[in-house]
Amino acid sequence: MMKKKNYVWLVCVLLCSATIMNAQVLKVESGMAFSMLKTSGLEKDQIFNKSVKPFQCSVGIEYLDKKLFNLSSSIGYLRMGGKNKTYQYNGPDPTDALLVDHKYFIDYLTINTLFNLKRSVRRFTYYLGAGPRVDIKIGEKETGIESMEYVDGQQPKVNAAVFGLKCELGGWYALDNHFRLGANVSYLPSFTKAWTSPVAPDVTMTTRSFTLGVSLGYVL
Repeated sequence: MMKKKNYVWLVCVLLCSATIMNAQVLKVESGMAFSMLKTSGLEKDQIFNKSVKPFQCSVGIEYLDKKLFNLSSSIGYLRMGGKNKTYQYNGPDPTDALLVDHKYFIDYLTINTLFNLKRSVRRFTYYLGAGPRVDIKIGEKETGIESMEYVDGQQPKVNAAVFGLKCELGGWYALDNHFRLGANVSYLPSFTKAWTSPVAPDVTMTTRSFTLGVSLGYVL
């Protein structure tokens, strides 16, 4: 309970800091994530050996804007996960089974701040940015099969937070003096594990994701 309260306070502090930093651009973004869950510590194949393509969205600001660089911060919703093919048995007869898509998702509140190098050519601006990222777990979901036992008969517990980087390449086109339309691709490497097995500590799972997004910005 205390951990959840600490995360709420963290979000509040970040939002207040963004206001104090005198944002110069407000923007909203939505798009698609290409996500995979990589398992380490198992001799057999990956638990989830295929990627999924969930939805992602965020709101953010840009500030300390200079000719060649600026800073940006955003907070948003990000779903990560993976899938595989597995058999679902409907009774004691082993031949009475269906091959189904088993999908597993983890929902995160994701927060990041990037340092961006940029260059403008007339109405176009291109940029490359990188910075720290924290993903706070807000939910999880499985489809295709119920209560799958992953490791030694137990389901691993998802960690409350994942720390990593956000690396982004993108650009925008200025529609007029205030509005601009942008697009970007991001790579989200993680430094900490998404979950660890409670009975086999060497068995861990890490999230790997790319995102594609389109954004609408408003210059204040």
